[in-house]
Amino acid sequence: MLETVPWKTFKVLKPLGTKTVFVPSQFYSLEFLHENQIVPDLIVKDICELYHKVEQFSSNVGNTANKTHQNSSQSAQRNGGAAAEI
Repeated sequence: MLETVPWKTFKVLKPLGTKTVFVPSQFYSLEFLHENQIVPDLIVKDICELYHKVEQFSSNVGNTANKTHQNSSQSAQRNGGAAAEI
């Protein structure tokens, strides 16, 4: 979700476990974060940096999921069974 009123979003979503990202803008600066005691999970300088972070995260998650699937398949084959697809 993209939100333009960070203090409302952060204070509502953060306790629910939602990951939050702050991108400074002409309306909200890093000083604004500190003044309002807002602590996002990630601070990026611009949307381009956010894109690269998400791309990197997605790549890592995909690699981990593939490795986990391969390991469970190999383990099931050693044990004479088949790995369940989730």
